Amino acid sequence: MGSEFDPAAPANIQHPYDFFATTRDATPVFHSSALDAWVVSRYDQVEAIVTDHERFSNAAAIHAPASLDPVAAALLSGF
Repeated sequence: MGSEFDPAAPANIQHPYDFFATTRDATPVFHSSALDAWVVSRYDQVEAIVTDHERFSNAAAIHAPASLDPVAAALLSGF
């Protein structure tokens, strides 16, 4: 269930609370292939993760894109 999570799916956009309510009980932590990221759905776990910078970091995941998508580059050209 969780691994197939697509935040852009119409059902998830229209009713995101239904998905997360079910997920908190069934699979509170899962890897989403659509996001290529881990999803944590319980508040206390999210809070623990965002406040523990020694064990949880995104330092290895941060990287600049080699080039911008042409649409994104056009939007940013005015700045």
